[in-house]
Amino acid sequence: MRAFFMFMSMMLTAAFALQSSTSNCRSTCLSPSPYTRTSVSVNLFGNSKKKEEEERARIEAEQEALNAKWAKESQNELILMTVFGVGTSLPVIYLLYLALTGEGGGGTGVY
Repeated sequence: MRAFFMFMSMMLTAAFALQSSTSNCRSTCLSPSPYTRTSVSVNLFGNSKKKEEEERARIEAEQEALNAKWAKESQNELILMTVFGVGTSLPVIYLLYLALTGEGGGGTGVY
């Protein structure tokens, strides 16, 4: 029991040490570096309307392609789940049919 408490105290000490080191990094790690490249392209007179429209059209085309791909995958998954559900329920339905319509009396057709 004593070893458990020593283990837990070591784990808590390590957790607090890790938390304090990451909290000091928040102010310095999140500040933007002057060497990072931004995704916004701005020239001397502002954004070019033509470039904005081209970028928007490209993004919309990519999104439409992804939507079509995901719709096809969803349709395939639906078909697969339907076939699996019907396939697994057929033996149960057959066994119920045998149990209820077997020769002899009162549903004793399955031995």
